Amino acid sequence: MKLVIVMRTDLNMRKGKMVAQGAHAAIFPFLFATDDPNDQAARRLVQWLNCGMKKICVRADSLAELDAIELQARSAGVEVYVVNDAGHTEFHGVTTKTCISIGPDQEDKIDRITGGLRLLQQAIYGVEAIAAELRDAGSHDGLRSPRAGPKSPAVRLLQDIWVG
Repeated sequence: MKLVIVMRTDLNMRKGKMVAQGAHAAIFPFLFATDDPNDQAARRLVQWLNCGMKKICVRADSLAELDAIELQARSAGVEVYVVNDAGHTEFHGVTTKTCISIGPDQEDKIDRITGGLRLLQQAIYGVEAIAAELRDAGSHDGLRSPRAGPKSPAVRLLQDIWVG
């Protein structure tokens, strides 16, 4: 099980911005999780948590490339989460698609989509960035999920762990 974050490199984001966007992408599966026992995405999320939460960060050199990867993942039936930056600190106030996360899902299934992409080497995504993202999740309108809410067990669990 793994999750792959595909980051646009053509935007020339600052390293801190890339880390923040990657943190958004890494937590989206939790924010969209439901407590429905028949939700296959939620089941894969729990498997991923139990397997160590493997994450790989790769690059897309353009919006067109990112869109093509997203389409390929969706066509393969893999969960895709899109991160659109609101443009408050970069991008001159223009909402901009910065990255996507693919999965979590079986490694071989994701590798068929992202295996040929180059690793992103400009930034390191750490637990600290994800923890900060969870602290801010309650006040960031861009992180609201139509399926997740106060009753989402994954969100409750992570808020208890990271936010305290």
